[in-house]
Amino acid sequence: MIKGIDPVIIRSGFDKKHCYVHARAGVFPDGTLVMTTQKLLLSGNDVFEPLQTMTSYDGGLSWSEPTVERGFA
Repeated sequence: MIKGIDPVIIRSGFDKKHCYVHARAGVFPDGTLVMTTQKLLLSGNDVFEPLQTMTSYDGGLSWSEPTVERGFA
C-alpha cells in the first residue's frame, strides 16, 4: 500500500444483478473532483448502462449521487 493514501468506498452498488465498473476520477483547477463510472449487467456479456458522474466539492469527503450523463443515455 502507498504510504499516506487510505482506500475508501464512496459508492456501493452491487445488488447481485449489477455492479459499478470502470471508475475514473479527475480534479478541476478549482478543486472540484469528478468521478465517472458505469453499471455492468452481470447476466450478459459486456452489457453496460450509460456513463454516470459523481462530484465532490470537499476533497472527496462526500460525493453526489451518481447522475446519468444525458449524452450517453
